[in-house]
Amino acid sequence: MDLLAALDGEPPRNYDVVTAGDVFIYVGNLDRVIPSIRRVIRTGGVFAFTVEAAEDDTPALGAADDSGYLLRDSGLYAHSAQYLEKLAALHDFKIQLRRRISLRLKGTAPGPMMGWLDVWRATAPRGSE
Repeated sequence: MDLLAALDGEPPRNYDVVTAGDVFIYVGNLDRVIPSIRRVIRTGGVFAFTVEAAEDDTPALGAADDSGYLLRDSGLYAHSAQYLEKLAALHDFKIQLRRRISLRLKGTAPGPMMGWLDVWRATAPRGSE
């Protein structure tokens, strides 16, 4: 099932918690996903997820690439902390926790694949006060 179709089929503001562990490695652009997630989380609810850290590939991002994510040779996407911060601010989330974590081992490569564990709290939508 398509991620957006699943989210958009849910009633708005229905959940207290949404998690996405190792999901966004398959999705580069989160510009449509994050607002769909916010739509289904009640104000005060929590969104917890992991992403591969794009900061480990800073030279690969290039000076002209401001998308905030990149497709690695592995076929998996990585996201920058700055991109995540922008998305949280735009879509009524407050970042409660960001921790750099070891996500998994990288086959025969030395060391683990590093990523971000983020926990966001849904704030009242702008203009609803």
